[in-house]
Amino acid sequence: AFKGRSTATVVDVLGNEDPLVREYAEFLFRNDYAPYTAKQWGVSPEEIDPSVLARVPLRFSYDVGYFDDPYQVMPVHSFTSFFENLLHHSNIHVELGQDALKQLEIKDNQVTVDGRPFAGLVIYTGPIDELFHLKYGKLPYRSLRFEWKFSEKDSIQDAPVVAYPQEKGFTRITEYKKLPIQDKSGSSYALEYPLPYEEGKDMEPYYPVLTKESKEQYAKYKALADKVSNLICCGRLADFKYYNMDQALERALEICKKL
Repeated sequence: AFKGRSTATVVDVLGNEDPLVREYAEFLFRNDYAPYTAKQWGVSPEEIDPSVLARVPLRFSYDVGYFDDPYQVMPVHSFTSFFENLLHHSNIHVELGQDALKQLEIKDNQVTVDGRPFAGLVIYTGPIDELFHLKYGKLPYRSLRFEWKFSEKDSIQDAPVVAYPQEKGFTRITEYKKLPIQDKSGSSYALEYPLPYEEGKDMEPYYPVLTKESKEQYAKYKALADKVSNLICCGRLADFKYYNMDQALERALEICKKL
């Protein structure tokens, strides 16, 4: 049914004509995809955009690993030092602990800063609905609560990141000792509990919840943003897209090439 292919999406396999193949896909969907989707996104699998389900493919091999990209790397020291190095430039000034939307506003299809028209270009990476004062309602984002743990055991699971679709509450455990592997006793890890993002609370909007309705809602906000000549939206929140780290970097480089 999938000759010559190394992977297929669960959506593809669910629609296969072979009843045995379809039965296998239905078993996986019922015991893995459906409970994980409902827990992670707070909506039923029928409501979520198929692109979200397609992110976790079925493999037709015993290959170890989630990705099949030819190059798979992590920064030598850490992502923190990676970004510190990027920001260590005479042309870059960083201000932390500031609410950008208290200074930045859209008026007459132009970005203003502190109430005055801004002549430069603004690259906005925050939630696009908040930029336009929720004119078309709140876009749905999901957040996470991390429960940090330490174990005297040197290893608590076989892989650095393991999903637990049938556990109550948390979706996955990340064992940081294995990212990268460290030769130390004991192990630090975190349980991830998804929850709805609420503006004004001490939480981050990590994931855009992609449904038919939310995509239509986002399109209205994008139409507003496209009218602003000196505004570029970028990233998971401003583009309302579920980017992996490599896709986020690719999007940033794409904008750099345009500029």
